Amino acid sequence: MKCMLCHTEMDDWLVMPTDPKKREPTRFGTVKRCPACHFGSVFPQPTPDDVPAFYQLPSYYTHGETHFRDPNPGLFDKLLWKAAYYFDKGEHKQPGSFTEHLNNTRVLDVGSGSGGKLKKYAEFSENVFGIEPDPNALTHNSDASVTVWTGTAEDMPGEVRGRTFDFISMTHVLEHCIDPVRAVRNVTEICEPGTVFWIEVPNSECLHFKEINICSEMFDAPRHLHFFSPENLANLLTENGFEIAETYYHGFQRHHSLPWRDWEIQINDMLSEHPREITKQTDRHTIAKSLSLFLRSCLAGPEAKYDCVGFVCTYKG
Repeated sequence: MKCMLCHTEMDDWLVMPTDPKKREPTRFGTVKRCPACHFGSVFPQPTPDDVPAFYQLPSYYTHGETHFRDPNPGLFDKLLWKAAYYFDKGEHKQPGSFTEHLNNTRVLDVGSGSGGKLKKYAEFSENVFGIEPDPNALTHNSDASVTVWTGTAEDMPGEVRGRTFDFISMTHVLEHCIDPVRAVRNVTEICEPGTVFWIEVPNSECLHFKEINICSEMFDAPRHLHFFSPENLANLLTENGFEIAETYYHGFQRHHSLPWRDWEIQINDMLSEHPREITKQTDRHTIAKSLSLFLRSCLAGPEAKYDCVGFVCTYKG
């Protein structure tokens, strides 16, 4: 299997035999990784017909529900949570971070989910549009002031043809795409020089991801089909005509929350029947493991510390 980004032959990396959110086996949990650029991809790749079933879940964040339980934290949990808060210097961007780009502009959110960002954009612009393929997510978007088209980043709806936009967002979408290269190129076709593009993905170079790997909440195959590093995503953007104006990171404190850790322990327990030498999963994410991760990552650089990376770009053509 060749890397989609640099065309190097990919190596075996991770094996996840179970979809934990569905609690059933999956054919799309084996991941290969490029030794040259560190891009990871599920193998085999699903077809477009396979993908809708990945989101037919009892609970999912774009459907307005969480899969996390709400266990009662003990004293040590509370202290670790507070300490993680103190050392969390990440920047979690929101639509309000871009007000200077939104006033009376043409705005598109690719992968709009339940419409949270669209509603915020509509406070600044009367020309707000979204693209979303998941009918369960669309049922939560009841804002009549925005238009949402059915489609994906790789197979954009016909309504966008002939249009360009001043501001485009695509956050936590690219890792779900079967063909992320095509998705980025499709964005360039609806840009004009000066269009601002906001993109964010999980960061597979994060220490938490490396340590917890297939039991990490940020692994999430088969919904996550590709795994990016800050460097390889930056290269993909610049190769397609984007100039990066800002790089930011976030996602640290939550690694040390009890609900997050509880979920990752559940995943580990689901894998107990599978040989560890095949799945390569780490030990359970106990509070001792969380403390070890905290001590090693709290003062690390952003690429190792935070589980998400984002870019604010300008299209240069």
